[in-house]
Amino acid sequence: MLRSVKYGLHGAVLAGLISLPALWNSVDKTVDLVVDGQTQSIQTTADRVGGVLSDAGYRVTAHDLLAPAAGSHINNGGLIVLRRGRLLHLDVDGARTDVWTTAPTVSEAL
Repeated sequence: MLRSVKYGLHGAVLAGLISLPALWNSVDKTVDLVVDGQTQSIQTTADRVGGVLSDAGYRVTAHDLLAPAAGSHINNGGLIVLRRGRLLHLDVDGARTDVWTTAPTVSEAL
């Protein structure tokens, strides 16, 4: 009886050691993050887009465009696109207008 318990425990430990790398590979992933046209490859364990951005040091505001949405699940090899919003102060015929845009240049914004 004691011998079968011993073999059972050894078997359980061995199974755990064998399955751990497979489990880690399902958690650890690489995604491409494109911020304002600049692509970077991010290694992450986050399972949502918002977590990937947070880990990479980005904070998404209401004026930014993000695809997929921050709450979306992300898989290994996924693509996240963030276009950050910029505030433009325009003077048109003497009247000041503030406009938010995600265009990377003034010429594209106009």
